Formats: sequence, C-alpha cells, structure tokens
Amino acid sequence: MDSLFLNFLKRAFLVPILVAALAAGAITVAVPVLAAHSTRIEAAEKTAEQSVDITKYTLHSYNNFKEIEEGNLVGTIRCENISLGEKAIIYSKAEKSNIVLNKASVEPWKKGGVLLVGSNTSEQFKALHNAKKGDVFTVSFYDNDEYRYKLKKQYNSVQEKDLTSYIAKDTLVLCMPYNDFTDLGNAFYYRVYVAELV
Repeated sequence: MDSLFLNFLKRAFLVPILVAALAAGAITVAVPVLAAHSTRIEAAEKTAEQSVDITKYTLHSYNNFKEIEEGNLVGTIRCENISLGEKAIIYSKAEKSNIVLNKASVEPWKKGGVLLVGSNTSEQFKALHNAKKGDVFTVSFYDNDEYRYKLKKQYNSVQEKDLTSYIAKDTLVLCMPYNDFTDLGNAFYYRVYVAELV
C-alpha cells in the first residue's frame, strides 16, 4: 500500500512540480534571448531604413567614371538581406566612413566590373560582414541606371595590391579592410566579396 501511495504522490505532486520548474527555467532563458533577438531585428530594420543624404555631395551627370571629379558622388549601394540601407559611393577619395569607387572600375553599362572599397572604420559598410552567398546588392548610378549583383564568392587575407585582380566583366567587387593581429607585423588585409550581374 505504501508503494501505491508513493506512486500517487509522485504523479499528483512531484511530476507537475518538476514540469513547472522546467517550464519556468525555459521561460527564464528564452525571454531574454527573444528580447535580444527582437532588439537586433529592430536595429537592423532601422539601419535598413536609413538613407543617404546626397545633399552633402556634389553630383554631376556622367557617361563614364573618368568624368567624375575626385570626392564627388557616384551613386548609391544597398542590400536588404544584410540591412545595408542606401549608402553613398564616392569617387576615389579615401576618407573615413566613405565607400569609394576605385579608379580601376569600368562602367557596368559597358559590361565592366565595379570595385568598391570601404574603410575599416566605416559605419556605412559595417553590415557587409554579414553578407552571404546569394545576397543581392543594388547599385544605382543615377542617370546611368541601376544594377543588381548576386554575391557568389568571398576571399579573405587579400592584399591591397591584389584588389583590382578580382575585377571581371559584369562583376561587383566589394572590399572591406581589417588588421590581422595574429601577423607579427600587424598586417593590413582585405575581405573581398565578388558578386555577378543578375
């Protein structure tokens, strides 16, 4: 009879208490994780909504990149998949936080390849670290139309002198510099993303 009574106690009281304790523990862990995830989504949406203020840049019509003056606005780039809102592209002027069109670029309307380089302090290009194969980047050259490129490959530890070697017909090459602190000389390398015209 005692074992029957103990069995009843286990089923009536201990099992529900253990289940409730496990559920409370799961909720305690899940709520902060879900809240943090929600905060990240909101931050990403806010970043994606931010657009470039082109009034602070000079924009002139152009038919080829060589017509653009140093430091002038070339166009914009965006990628919804990684919350890269509309960001300005500046012609060949390496300043902090700019995305720069490299002078070796050839116009996409002439079947050329476009090379864009960010700085390692660039808030504008920071989201590029989240890019994955298949993400689509849209580059607008204003009067010269809009082009969509799908990310195909990523390369690490690329030296600056080798960046232009990734330019090919109908490609977009995105470059983000970083310091390799494991290298004794504290070397400066680039992460290179190669996308093809869609």
